[in-house]
Amino acid sequence: MGAVAYPTLVDEGETVGVLIVTDPAEQEQLMWAGTRRLLLLAVPQAHAQVERRLRAQRGLRAIGGRAPDPVGLAADCVTAAADRLLTARGGPAWDDEGDRL
Repeated sequence: MGAVAYPTLVDEGETVGVLIVTDPAEQEQLMWAGTRRLLLLAVPQAHAQVERRLRAQRGLRAIGGRAPDPVGLAADCVTAAADRLLTARGGPAWDDEGDRL
């Protein structure tokens, strides 16, 4: 009997790759992150726009009185927005029609 293989997208930071894994749970986790990275790469200006808006917020304060890092906070905001979009659409697309298999 042969091994079962699960293809998935993989977040490689500045790119997205394809990987074959043997665990469907790992496939699902990697596919989510890879799809999110594709979304983030498709709208590179989003991070800059969010960062610019955060820097313009004069009253922005973090817990403990320290001002948050606008770069890190912008990255978190854009990532959260991509996750929300994926959640609203039912997760990553698994075929040409966008249906989960």
